Amino acid sequence: LDTRDHGPSLPWRIGPVPRPDSRPMLAAALVCTAVRETFEECGVLITSGSEGPTRPDDRWNLDRVDLTRRTIGMAEVLARRGVALDASLVVEFARWITPHWAEIRYDTRFYGAWLPDGQRADADNSEAEHGAWFRVDDAVAQSEAGYLPLMLPTYETLWRLARALRSGAPLATSVVPSTQFTVRKEAGRVAVLLTRGDTQYVAHEFTRSTTRDHGNGQPASNP
Repeated sequence: LDTRDHGPSLPWRIGPVPRPDSRPMLAAALVCTAVRETFEECGVLITSGSEGPTRPDDRWNLDRVDLTRRTIGMAEVLARRGVALDASLVVEFARWITPHWAEIRYDTRFYGAWLPDGQRADADNSEAEHGAWFRVDDAVAQSEAGYLPLMLPTYETLWRLARALRSGAPLATSVVPSTQFTVRKEAGRVAVLLTRGDTQYVAHEFTRSTTRDHGNGQPASNP
């Protein structure tokens, strides 16, 4: 979160509806952060105006650089184009929380959005050594084949997103609840245990570079 990702200076066309585990101000700041990070990292601006989705203009790349350098904030970017944030375009698809015993903890949200008409994503940013774009199914397949290393939360979220897209269900109806996970190692195998509510189940098992999915998951005892 950036300190300028919330406040009265940010225009909203449609504000976010906070989930039960999120405060209204935090929900708005998280949506703004997701929009800002997407613009900074891949040049896509998910906003809307009176004429629909935002389209690139002459200052597009200049604003992107200034935003990355923190010389301007999202409020300035939006004001220059006469557009506003629109929470209906951004769906909080998943939330991952590290186990309570982890030395380093994080609480990470994943958002989904459709690419606006007239915009094109790139990989021109300062936060990565290499960049490429994949279809969701292809990213999952390459990860399972051992060609595309992905962290567990990223892989699991992409796997579930791919399943939602194949089913044709709207992203808003496919939201995954907050997820906590535990890793159990036994005889060269690594089992990933996911916890939702009071239920813990084996979601994936890893052997070397392969991944085996357990479908909807098998109930598991605590490691």
